[in-house]
Amino acid sequence: SARFLMGIGGLGVVKAKHPIDHRREMVQGDRLVHRLEHVDVTLVDVWPEHVDAINRDGLRLTGHGGDRTIRLRATTDPSAIARADVVLFQCKAFVNRRAAESVAHLFAGDAPAVAVTFQNGLGNEEALGAVLGDAHVLAGLTAQGAIVEGPG
Repeated sequence: SARFLMGIGGLGVVKAKHPIDHRREMVQGDRLVHRLEHVDVTLVDVWPEHVDAINRDGLRLTGHGGDRTIRLRATTDPSAIARADVVLFQCKAFVNRRAAESVAHLFAGDAPAVAVTFQNGLGNEEALGAVLGDAHVLAGLTAQGAIVEGPG
């Protein structure tokens, strides 16, 4: 199963946390507490320092569930992603069209991806559907919040 997340700010990480926690390694302190290889997660963001820190040191999560570091892949280049089953859109709404256009190749062919958005505001699923096709877009609702303390 391949999952791909556009926009890895605070809420993006919260929404992707479950599949990310179960991809590769979950480390608490110096102790490996979980390893599962069947979910392939790639994070995509336009902030190079954030992407570089995640690739180098892992994604640091603090707060609910305890402090932990999750090791996974991140990129600034969505065209490098060959396939995905699910694409979570957590980027800022004003870049939805550009973000969707950058991953449109994942929604074509025999096994198109499904886009899921938990973005704030109205009209996000329509904006994504205009590029990806309405049949490929699911809208979600959340009451969660999060902040990014720094790169990684």
